[in-house]
Amino acid sequence: MRLYRRAVPEPWSLIGDLYADGTGIVVYDDLEAVRGRSYEYKLGLLTPAGERQFGEARVDFPLEAGFALERLPDGASGHSISFAVTLGGDGPATLEFVDVSGRRQARSDLGGLGPGEHRVSLDAISRPGVYWARLSQAGRSLSIPVAVLW
Repeated sequence: MRLYRRAVPEPWSLIGDLYADGTGIVVYDDLEAVRGRSYEYKLGLLTPAGERQFGEARVDFPLEAGFALERLPDGASGHSISFAVTLGGDGPATLEFVDVSGRRQARSDLGGLGPGEHRVSLDAISRPGVYWARLSQAGRSLSIPVAVLW
């Protein structure tokens, strides 16, 4: 599987090949993303008929600190995926797993955690695919792409 990225509105570039770990999960942490920029990502799958591209999605990296979402690379246990979340206040917050069609596949209420950094796991992701982990609080939302290959 190949990963492509572009900083909006620049052209697409190949980031590299992705491989599943021993648990079947593919993870890409974009360490080159710059706060305040928007990026689009898509996957390419090599088939006998050529490369097929799918899963295009946009991620906006906010400027402000105090509200963050990060995939933890060692967090897979069964069908659970772990994240580091930073909440900006005491209000209601949610972490959701959404497929590329926009359908929610899993949801966790984080309102009781309070402000600061926390480790959170989402369960019930039973089908392989490209998903978005979405953290929402006080009208703000962050999303990161996650490929699941159980």
